[in-house]
Parts: sequence; C-alpha cells; structure tokens
Amino acid sequence: MLMEYPGTKAIKDDVLSIPTYIDRALLSAVLLMASMYSTMCDAREWYAKPSASLRGFYDDNLLMRRSDQGKFEVFGGTFSAGSKFGMRTETTDVGLTAQAIINRYDAPTNIDNENYHFKLESSFNVTERNQFTLNGRYFIDNNIGTQFEETGLTQFLVERSTWAVQPNWTHRLSETESLILDYSHEEIDYEQNNTNFLQSYNTDMVSLNYTNQWTERLQWFALASYLRFETPRNSFSNQVIMPAVIQGQSAPFSTTGTQEIATASLSDMYSFQIGLSYAHSETWTSNFMIGGRWTESESYQNVTLTPDLAVFDTLLIPNPQNDSSPGYLLSVGTNKQFERSSIGASFFQDVRPTSQGQLMQYTGITLTGDHKITEHLKFSLNASATQQSTAGGDEQNTRFDRDFISVEPKLSWRIDRQMTLAGGYRYRWQEFSRDIQARESNSVYLQLNYNWDPFTTSRY
Repeated sequence: MLMEYPGTKAIKDDVLSIPTYIDRALLSAVLLMASMYSTMCDAREWYAKPSASLRGFYDDNLLMRRSDQGKFEVFGGTFSAGSKFGMRTETTDVGLTAQAIINRYDAPTNIDNENYHFKLESSFNVTERNQFTLNGRYFIDNNIGTQFEETGLTQFLVERSTWAVQPNWTHRLSETESLILDYSHEEIDYEQNNTNFLQSYNTDMVSLNYTNQWTERLQWFALASYLRFETPRNSFSNQVIMPAVIQGQSAPFSTTGTQEIATASLSDMYSFQIGLSYAHSETWTSNFMIGGRWTESESYQNVTLTPDLAVFDTLLIPNPQNDSSPGYLLSVGTNKQFERSSIGASFFQDVRPTSQGQLMQYTGITLTGDHKITEHLKFSLNASATQQSTAGGDEQNTRFDRDFISVEPKLSWRIDRQMTLAGGYRYRWQEFSRDIQARESNSVYLQLNYNWDPFTTSRY
C-alpha cells in the first residue's frame, strides 16, 4: 500500500510526544521479562545502568547531496537517554536496554526525528558444557543516521522499523573445542512513498561453527552458513509521458499516464569459511579468515503504464532476472597494544543484505588508533575506505555501486569517573558508479556523556 510523503514543514520548538507504538514495544518487553521471571526467582542481583549524552554539531552536507541537488548546511543537536535493566544469578543473566534519541536540526527542510531502541540480551548456562543465549532488538529510527555505510542513500527522511531475534547454542566438546549453532531472523520495514529508493527486506541466517584452541596462542575455526534474503513485493507510481498504443499498434505520438513499478527479489547464499586467531604476544594479536560462497538470486521488475485516456492500451513490461555466481570471503586484521597507545588495521571482503533490494559485496580497509596523552585526555582516530558492488558480478553493476571514505579524529577528556567530554571532526566522501558528481561532507561536533554508577540490589 502506498503512503503519501509527508513533505516538509517549518521547524518549531514543540514538546516531544512519544508514539503509541512505543507503549506496545515496552509492553512486549515487560511481558518477555515477566515470562523469564520464573527462571530468575533465585536471582542474586537486580541492576540498572542509566546513561545520557548531549551532542551539538555542524555539518555542511548532512544528507550527502550533490551541489545540483541543493545541498545545505545544518546545525543540530542530539539528546539521548537510556538504561540497561537486568537480573543475574550464577547461571543466568538477562538484560533489557531501552534508549530514546531525539534529533533536532536547524535546516531548510524539516528533518527532525526521534529514534527508539530496545535490546534484549540473555544467557543461560544450561549445563557445565552447554550455554544458550537469546538476543533480540526492536528499533524505530530513520535513514539519515543509519544508511551512509550501508547504501549512501540519505536524500529524504524515511522512517524505519527493525525487529530481530537471535538464539544461539554453544556446546563445549572438550576443554579446547566448541561447537556453536546460531540462527537469526531480521525484518526491516521502511515507510513507502514515491521518493523512497529504500526497500524493506527480511533475512534468515543459520550457521554452524567449530572452534579449536590448538595451542595457547593459536585458535582456529571452520564455519558453514546459509543466508536467505527476501524483499517483499513493493510498488510505487508516478505520472509520466508514455508512448500511445491503440489495439496493439504504436501511434505516432505520446500521451500522459501513470507508471507503476512493482519489484520483488529472493536470494540464497551458501558459504564455508576457515580462519585462525594468533597471539604473537600479550599485546599483539592477528586474525585471518578465508572462504567461498555461492549466491543464487531471483528478481523481477514489472512496469505497468496506464494511460489517462481509456482509448489507449495499458502496457505491461516484465523484466525477470535470474543469476547464480560464486565468490570469496576474506578478512585479515591485526591489533597492537603499546603502553599508552594502540593501533589496528583490517582488510575485508564480505556480503551483506541491503535496503537496495539485493545482496551487496563490500571490499574495504579500516584503520583505528588511540593515544593516551594524559590520565584524562585521549586522542583517537577511525578511518575506512570501502568499495560496494552487487554480489552478482561485474556484469550486474547497478546505479547503487559506489566507493566511500570516512575519516574521524576525536579528542576525549575524562572529567571524572562518570562524565566524559569529547570533540571531533568527521569527513565523508562517496561516489556512485553512475553518478555525475562525487559527494562529500565535513562535520565538527562536541559531545558530553554521563554514565551513572550502576544501581544494584542483592537477594540471597
């Protein structure tokens, strides 16, 4: 069902009203926690860990627009507050995290938004050799702060809802060997409108992982996994000028009409990976992983052209596609700790589900580092460069294929045990394969974080 795009409106200072679906999410979380209470009746400890942050920033191109698309400068502020609540025993740990994030911008268009995050983390030591974990999350957010690394599409404010559940079972075969069975289900739903290029999707993934602590310094693993990625039927329409057809024959003129585009896709990926982690010393570790994958994809795009005048014929243009392709997965990384500093580097190639309606392959490098200038002052740097392309092979390149770079140096001052003040600069750059101009953004920010000491109560 199509939804009308809300457009833009003047920015105003108003009182934040929490939507009713937040109440439903809270109720679901409370019921879930209550259902586990019977297993927690012997709980030794209940705890709460509240935190809050306030961030002010300036960005000369927050939405990553080209100059001809009307990019604009933004001054903004973000306030976030939340807490983790939980219960612990000797064999069980259940925690629920709730967080609200309020974003306000001084911008030509209204892009103010509120995000709400709920996360469940639980672990149960069933026996000495068996552990079961159940994690879940429910997010209500938008594409402005979440889509750059995944797609780079931040042109319009689009609401997104996400829910996921991930059970995990770990069995210790011996003191050095473990077998891990993992399953996850995730559903991401975007608000649909005529200007939204983002597609809702569902994923199911199951994996079996064998790990072996070969020596005190060397651990290796073998992993087999299966991923199903599906985008449900999605359609949108707009007014176009179309060729005129009368009784199956093309007329020598055009007419106006409605174009409706319907899309759907289904992908299956099978992969096998082997890897190792090696501790060169107490302060230097490295890891390596290599694997192969096989991807099978089916998709269709039906275009229906309906003329405004009934004397002309309706046109249906189907465009089904099927593709099967092999590929490889790779990850190499190292991390070194010094007395007051640390540095890390990694190279990777993997495949991820995206809101572009297909599996995308990411190849990139990341660099991280920090240096403790004084007991309270620390400098850190995060940088990455990534190339994104369709997982179907070069012959299937799309307009979403792109290169992007991100660099962020930051200075943090720890005022006391609970409060930290941080300031930094962030540079972003991206270029799509079928675009006429690269896009870049410069941003500076100042952020204050406050973490209360945990509130705990014990029962014996």
